[in-house]
Order: sequence, then C-alpha cells, then structure tokens
Amino acid sequence: MTETRKALVLGGTGVIGSAVVRGLRARGIATTFTFLQNEAKATELEADADSIQVDLTNPDFVASIFHDETFDILIFSECIEHLG
Repeated sequence: MTETRKALVLGGTGVIGSAVVRGLRARGIATTFTFLQNEAKATELEADADSIQVDLTNPDFVASIFHDETFDILIFSECIEHLG
C-alpha cells in the first residue's frame, strides 16, 4: 500500500501559492496551506485542500503548525512585508 504524501504550502492564497496548491492536489498529494487575510481565496481553495489561518511573523503560531502534523513537502510562497 502506498502512503499519501503530505504537503504544506506557506502562503497558499497568492497567485503562485494557489497554483502550487492546485498542482499538488492534482498529483494526489494531501495539501494544507496557510493564509493570513485572503479568506475569499482560502475558501475557494478549501474545496481541494485544508487551510490554516496564521501569522507567519509570530514564531508561536508557526510552531503550532508543526505541533501535531508532519509533512513530506514544505513550500514557502509567503510574502512577508515589514511596514513602519
């Protein structure tokens, strides 16, 4: 029996991230993605993948992603802006 691989896409609601999510799902890879604000796009993608709303600038939130899950594939597609 072949185990399904699991992927995490950090920043899955942008143009590149959403394309990656769709591509992974099309290949049968169980996919989870993160997002911060784009709830409309996250809702659209949730038909194919799981989502986690998280602020990737907060180390505690990032650590919580990996607390109960393991992933075979990690893709960083997040754009983090520092304003101020």
